[in-house]
Amino acid sequence: MAEPEVRLSSFGCACRDIAGCLPSQYPGCRIELLTIMPNHVHALVSLSEASPPGCVPNLKKVMGSWKAQVTRAAHGNGWSGRFWQANFHDRIVRNEAERAEIWEYMENNPRRWLQDELYRA
Repeated sequence: MAEPEVRLSSFGCACRDIAGCLPSQYPGCRIELLTIMPNHVHALVSLSEASPPGCVPNLKKVMGSWKAQVTRAAHGNGWSGRFWQANFHDRIVRNEAERAEIWEYMENNPRRWLQDELYRA
């Protein structure tokens, strides 16, 4: 059986493209890895205090801006309704072993889509 392939909708493409612009909007913010699934998104985000003075990025502000920009793009393309949970789940990566484990999970998440409880054939 072939591995499942996640193909991005216009909404998924907006998520990807806007995430790619966040580092220019928020100096010190870097999207290390982005995995877009049909029903959720994972982003491994690095925030650096080596930003210009007064510009240290705040994760809540960065994620809020990203979600707002994607929503505007979606509404501009005829999508309607709410797309996001009010909050997001964040976790501080404490060491390289944890980072590698998270990276592996995110990178392999699309391969596990057929087992997802929300998967619909």
